[in-house]
Amino acid sequence: MKIETLNQILNDLWNLHLVFFGISVSIFTLLFSFIINKKDILKSIAAQIKKGSHDPLLLQQEVFAKKHIMRLKSAINKVLIILMSTIILFVFGWLSERFVPSTDYNLKLICLYLLASFTCLIVIFTSYTFWKIYQYYIKEIKIT
Repeated sequence: MKIETLNQILNDLWNLHLVFFGISVSIFTLLFSFIINKKDILKSIAAQIKKGSHDPLLLQQEVFAKKHIMRLKSAINKVLIILMSTIILFVFGWLSERFVPSTDYNLKLICLYLLASFTCLIVIFTSYTFWKIYQYYIKEIKIT
């Protein structure tokens, strides 16, 4: 493999990490807005309960909102792991392409193998996380 090919692959990898970073930021923002929405609902329910309402439906809504927030927090934590990992890999890939001398073929190759390995791990973890979110989505929209 030529050094130009290595540089091109490194360039493609850090571009891929930048894409993952952007997607992760979007998903983080979306999940965060869902949490804020549920917290507002929870505040409304708490205010009604403080006024003396003992409606079982209201208590059930409170439990559901709390469970929903906990699930969203778990998903957001996974997205944050993806977010941090991709930005670290992006920086490492960018530095590898830009600052590792083209004369040091072996070091570039090691950087490529490291980045490719960690990228595969990120793709697997991201797929797993999105699968879990999708399963939760399917479970929540199911009409019984």
